[in-house]
Amino acid sequence: MGTVILDLCEEACRRARTEKVAGRTVHLSIGYSKVNGGGFSRSVTSEYTISGVPLTEVER
Repeated sequence: MGTVILDLCEEACRRARTEKVAGRTVHLSIGYSKVNGGGFSRSVTSEYTISGVPLTEVER
């Protein structure tokens, strides 16, 4: 599942670079059955963006 989330995130970053827009916050929200807890969401805000650097390297 982590690989799928990373692929989706990298695709969003690629589209942003193509459109020449920048962002600082990545927000992830996952929903599932309310019987099992209903889901969760997390946000990570960076002080800057680095074009062309994989997202996994920015927040490490």
